[in-house]
Amino acid sequence: MSIIQKLRIEDKILLHLSDYRDFKGSGAAPKALCQDGMVEALSLHQPQVAKATKSLIKRGLVESKTTYVEDSPRARKIYQLTAKGLVIVNIIKKTLKGINWI
Repeated sequence: MSIIQKLRIEDKILLHLSDYRDFKGSGAAPKALCQDGMVEALSLHQPQVAKATKSLIKRGLVESKTTYVEDSPRARKIYQLTAKGLVIVNIIKKTLKGINWI
């Protein structure tokens, strides 16, 4: 089993959201920022993503807002990293860089 498979679901979501940290809300949000997008991108189940995002919000690592999403006719909830969440992502990335992959 690879180290990526061993990451906690919350860590996977944080790393995923970090790829979209430059989205500032101009125009429709990428689908990857809503729960359905995370389910697809991370190969997780919807209840896992729902539970993890709720926990991340409670811990102040992620915030949610309702906005229009690409290819969706209605506004949906999206998730983005907070400043505190970005600090945690940087710690996770440094930890992963320090692992001997051989």
